[in-house]
Amino acid sequence: ELRVRDSADAAADFEDNSVDAVWIDGAHAYDPVVRDLAAWRPKVRPGGWLGGDDFHRRCPGVTQAVTEAFSADAGVAGTVYWLVRRNAAGGYGPI
Repeated sequence: ELRVRDSADAAADFEDNSVDAVWIDGAHAYDPVVRDLAAWRPKVRPGGWLGGDDFHRRCPGVTQAVTEAFSADAGVAGTVYWLVRRNAAGGYGPI
């Protein structure tokens, strides 16, 4: 189902622990990324994935927000992508 609207606002339409995967590729400044991460983190089910792109020096807001939320290990080596998996305890870790 396609939903065209603000990412963080759209997250409210989903129950916590109900989504298999979320790909974040919205605004690239720090504050909007922090807002998207806060909105979507609880929506992903244990075993599910949360990721995005632009994890590199040209988008320092993305890199900073993701690194603070998860760790620099969220970055996928050799790419511009970041990806984490939700564990059974509800936390996130690198792939």
